[in-house]
Amino acid sequence: ESDGQRHDRERLVGLGIAVPGRTPIYIPIAHRYLGAPPRMSGETLAPIAEILADPKVEIVCHDAKNMRKLLRRDSIELSSVVLDTLLAGTILDPGTNVSACSVALEHLVGIKLDERETLIGKGKKAVSWEMVDVGHAAGYVGPMACALLAARKRVCESIANAGMESLYRDIELPLAMVLADIEDMGITLDLDLLDRLRDEVSARISAVETRTFELAGGPFNMGSQKQLSILLFDTLGLRSTVMKKTKTGHSTDHEVLEAMISTHEIIPPILEHRELVKLKGTYIDALPPLINPKTKRLHTSFRQDVAATGRLSSQEPNLQNIPIRTEIGRNVRRAFVAAPGCELISADYSQIELRVMAHLSKDPTLVQAFVDGVDVHSQTAAAVFDVQVDEVTPEQRRVAKAVNYGLIYGQSEFGLSRALGIPKGEARQHINRYFERFSKVREYMDEVVESAREAGAAYTVCGRRRPIPGLKSSNFRVRSAAERIAQNTPMQGSAADIMKLAMLAVDGLLRNSDSGAKILLTVHDELVIEVKEELAEELSVQVKESMESAFTLIVPLVVDTGVATSWADAH
Repeated sequence: ESDGQRHDRERLVGLGIAVPGRTPIYIPIAHRYLGAPPRMSGETLAPIAEILADPKVEIVCHDAKNMRKLLRRDSIELSSVVLDTLLAGTILDPGTNVSACSVALEHLVGIKLDERETLIGKGKKAVSWEMVDVGHAAGYVGPMACALLAARKRVCESIANAGMESLYRDIELPLAMVLADIEDMGITLDLDLLDRLRDEVSARISAVETRTFELAGGPFNMGSQKQLSILLFDTLGLRSTVMKKTKTGHSTDHEVLEAMISTHEIIPPILEHRELVKLKGTYIDALPPLINPKTKRLHTSFRQDVAATGRLSSQEPNLQNIPIRTEIGRNVRRAFVAAPGCELISADYSQIELRVMAHLSKDPTLVQAFVDGVDVHSQTAAAVFDVQVDEVTPEQRRVAKAVNYGLIYGQSEFGLSRALGIPKGEARQHINRYFERFSKVREYMDEVVESAREAGAAYTVCGRRRPIPGLKSSNFRVRSAAERIAQNTPMQGSAADIMKLAMLAVDGLLRNSDSGAKILLTVHDELVIEVKEELAEELSVQVKESMESAFTLIVPLVVDTGVATSWADAH
């Protein structure tokens, strides 16, 4: 059990240990209340450290990644974890909140344990774990440790029966240990650049507000959904193709405003204002206070138990949503820098989901495009618009790109029309022409839905199983949404699996070298690595080779690499 999520407040408060055939014990390490036992020192914990570091001792725990990080703060290494019930529960039932209690309830019939909140409370009324009476803590943690140990056999059987033993043993569990190291490493921020960026963005926000007020005929609170709704739909009389009602009037969310972008000149500055305010509040203002005062670096958390597709999730702070295509977004990324004397290597998979689609569908035109190394969006545009590749216009390529990626995410003709700002009929024509030219993709999309309907789940190339209960629903909307999930899971999930294999391969490469290089970030299909300046170029070649050979598809995996002192310039 631990406390704290930020900086040096995160600590191991107590350790529950269960051994087969023996009474469980609770070791109170750092409780803080009147009459609590004194904090245990490293010397006192030495016998426990010796056991946990012994590779011959098989360990069952819940959330091995955080356990490894917390134990390290007391100079204890976690060695042979054979079962992490958080990861096991996640791959067996993705997209759900997996707790130690839920694992025990699922795999030990009739055994119901109290959730952690029963001791510490919920929300604002929750108390710190270190304030919990040691006796009460022992009464909760001891049975929990016993339950997790007892559940080991059934959990492992469930994983094996689901065909995900290799996924768990060879990918998820070792990756948890790699992620612990990445999180501990952190990344350096250029605070001076963020200060300058704050001033620049503040000035731009003010300028956009002035422009918007001129178009509106007077000032209003741009952060008020109600005031904005009244201005747009009542005062100006505008309408959106995706009108939504809320308790305070018509919705003014991003989807609604995007659909209105050509209806009035006030819409673009409103959208720009939102983007600037979000970037400033979420990153420019929020990142500096999160720097760890001890390491002087920013540390995020990578979660394996959030996304049902198997994708990693970045939290506290979320570094996956920093835009790469806008100037301000790139400048935010430019504030992520290498330590003195080092450079950053960015290694990014090129169009990995489309390559997975080519692999799974075996469409000859799509496969040949990747084998020949031609621009797949131009190739798609040439096929869809019936022109030569060298005759493809930028607009045709933009449409083809939207169609290519739309298919991965199960986009409908309505979604494509909104994304491209074209009529639904035209979007339908684009989709129909695509499937005429890439008939094997259409066949694959239909087959994967039927296969998932029969199995009740969709699968990735590494055997990850995603249950999809809505495929047999009588409700058209529920069934259609489930079919889109069935279509995009093999692409998104397989790309996630391959990225995880790449992280393990690169981690092995770095451990076996004397470069001292470390992985700092993983964002979508990209790895960011810090290494000494003089070794950067050579290592970038090795990283590229390692990632491109992490998994074998019928089309080549391609990795784009860059070297620079900042994340933005390396990308």
